[in-house]
Amino acid sequence: MLVTMVVVAAISSAQAQEAANKADVPVAAVQSPEYRVGPGDRLALQVFGLAELSQTMRVSNSGRVHVAYVGTLSVVNLTVAQIEDEIARRLREQQLVNDPWVRIQVVEYRSQPVFIVGEVHSPGQYMITGEMRLLDAVSKAGGFTNAAGTNGFLMRRHDFAGAMAEIRAGERSWETMRDRDLQASETPAAGSGTATEGGAPARDRITINISDLKAGIRPELNVLLQGGDVFYVPARRTQYLYIVGEVALPGAYILPQSYDHITAARAVSYAGGPLRTAKTSKGFIMRYDRAGAYQAVPFDFAAVARGREPDIPISPGDILFVPRSVGKTIGYNLLALMPGHLLRMIIW
Repeated sequence: MLVTMVVVAAISSAQAQEAANKADVPVAAVQSPEYRVGPGDRLALQVFGLAELSQTMRVSNSGRVHVAYVGTLSVVNLTVAQIEDEIARRLREQQLVNDPWVRIQVVEYRSQPVFIVGEVHSPGQYMITGEMRLLDAVSKAGGFTNAAGTNGFLMRRHDFAGAMAEIRAGERSWETMRDRDLQASETPAAGSGTATEGGAPARDRITINISDLKAGIRPELNVLLQGGDVFYVPARRTQYLYIVGEVALPGAYILPQSYDHITAARAVSYAGGPLRTAKTSKGFIMRYDRAGAYQAVPFDFAAVARGREPDIPISPGDILFVPRSVGKTIGYNLLALMPGHLLRMIIW
């Protein structure tokens, strides 16, 4: 009985000691084994059985950390497993531990930011903590808003390491880098190739169709992100169709984001249909091209309704005009002036 109590006490003491050792190490976020450490990251070191070696350390701007009893290590661009192996090797070489069990955790990610800005619910800076694809980052930003446009733009830098050096030296901030990329994304010069502006590192602009990205029909759009990437989602530009003339509800109508199914006959139907005084065979669409040139496209609603002519697709900014029939207007006015008994005689 006494032996059993001693064993239980020993086990409890060992478990308490292990729990105490683990309590000294901050809880890390879920990390990828392929994540490579960079300047600004904070690491937690634990050597099991040696609580005095457990510590947290910030990776310096030069990519180094100082480990007690081991010395200074260069850890930039190394994985967690590689750092663990290096510390274990040095502990053995210095004969501090014969068979060390080393554990490294990244408890704060600061070295590989990406920016998700524009029409997302929580725009801002997000840190890469492993393999992060574009949809992962958009999900962290709360997803797209209802005002998101058709295309987003991914700005990708070719010299992120150089930009990091400038930021660490105080010559540039994350906000400056982001804003410059956003400005480039809204100018034709940014294009799909590389560009430089004010000595900034070259960058690519990749156009991302948001509908295809969300639907998953083009997997190549779900790009694997890199440190320094900026994904900009512009707001959808409101586009209108104007319907005037002899229709029940004339006015300006907002076109949906996908308007390829909107035709002239459907537009007239959306406006309540033609009035009885309309001259439906003489309608036309007033259309302006990008150069500002005017074009009148004839439109026969009656022929389209009977299937004798094809319907006409609508473009943003079109003005659809349904004219009034003078003959029908006079005829209906005369009928309105007739006494009721004469009108009934004509009908019968």
